[in-house]
Amino acid sequence: MVSLLDLDDVVDGIEDAWSPVDVAYVNDQVVRAALFQGEYHWHKHDLEDELFLVYSGSIRIHVKGEG
Repeated sequence: MVSLLDLDDVVDGIEDAWSPVDVAYVNDQVVRAALFQGEYHWHKHDLEDELFLVYSGSIRIHVKGEG
């Protein structure tokens, strides 16, 4: 059964920037919510992908080898 989530409640429950919280699990994948603040160090994931859905505000992602 699918549970409905209020994203405002999820975001309001996050206490610290850059500390993601698990929101849901879908097809062996985890959906996480996080607050972004300032810059984050460059890193990569060799065995997984990431999807960024911006709920409020904006982000800029730099991809190594581009620009």
